[in-house]
Order: sequence, then structure tokens, then C-alpha cells
Amino acid sequence: AFLTKAPAAVVDRERDKLAIRKDKLERLKQQLGRFD
Repeated sequence: AFLTKAPAAVVDRERDKLAIRKDKLERLKQQLGRFD
């Protein structure tokens, strides 16, 4: 699998990117909720 072959640093960076994306998505949802 990709996770076992990839260096830890790369995996961590990708995981961070994913977390940031999720965080932005949550904030967007909250902002949209205010308009309803």
C-alpha cells in the first residue's frame, strides 16, 4: 500500500493537508448555515 511505502514525512504532510481541507469545509458549512 501507499502508506507503507511512503516516508513518514510525506504521509504526515498529506494527512495535514487533508485535515486543513476538512477544517475549511467545516467553516464554510458554518458560514452558509448563518445565511439560512
